Amino acid sequence: MRACIFESFMSVLVNGSPTEDFKVYKGPRQGDPLSPFLFLIVAEGLAGIPVGANPRRAETWRPVVEAMSKRLSSWSSRHLSYGGRITLIN
Repeated sequence: MRACIFESFMSVLVNGSPTEDFKVYKGPRQGDPLSPFLFLIVAEGLAGIPVGANPRRAETWRPVVEAMSKRLSSWSSRHLSYGGRITLIN
């Protein structure tokens, strides 16, 4: 999983010609198999936030933190791989 997200190279097409490869340091890329899963987790968590809420206030994020905590606590360790458990711990 770490290799998919943090250690890859890509190039950009400029006027139909590819540029030199450059290293991508953070974040999933378009077409990454983890992208839909990560999108659903984020979209579900942000559905409790009202439009126009102040993102700097702790009260705005409390429902999101509670929803994610509830979801993670319902997962049993037998359903997660060793790598998945390490990722959640970190």
